[in-house]
Amino acid sequence: KLRGQIGNVFPRIYIYKHLIPSFAMPEFYNSFDCLISTSYGEGFGLPHLLMMSCSKAVISTPWSAMKDYMTHENSLPIPYSIEETLYEIVKQDKNFFKHKWAVPSYEGLKEMMIWTVSNKKDMTEIGRKARETVINMYSLPVVKEHMQTYLKKQNWL
Repeated sequence: KLRGQIGNVFPRIYIYKHLIPSFAMPEFYNSFDCLISTSYGEGFGLPHLLMMSCSKAVISTPWSAMKDYMTHENSLPIPYSIEETLYEIVKQDKNFFKHKWAVPSYEGLKEMMIWTVSNKKDMTEIGRKARETVINMYSLPVVKEHMQTYLKKQNWL
């Protein structure tokens, strides 16, 4: 189906089987056009922020902590629905009983992927705004200020 919609050439896909050392991660992230993550529920989403800090677009489910920083201006949010965790998961780990998670729309994902191939200039702008978001929300001076404010409220400073 995708072949007719994005031409006769598929994007290159690489599979990395080896651990990449932390010092090489910026170069690794910069080797990609974007990050695609169809997560049902992420913790903080550190790969998302690291990719965004490299001025790269993120296609992902804007659920959990990602709701705090993913917008339609700085990323490509995948539409999703909220559903209870599958019984098969609960059987493996009872902590997921009555837990809700985001179920990504694979049709929405497909649309985002097709859009990225045809809109390189817009992807560059999304990446620029992504980096701006990371700097404004999570750079060291900003986080330091948040921590100092919190510690002062707790009378720990």
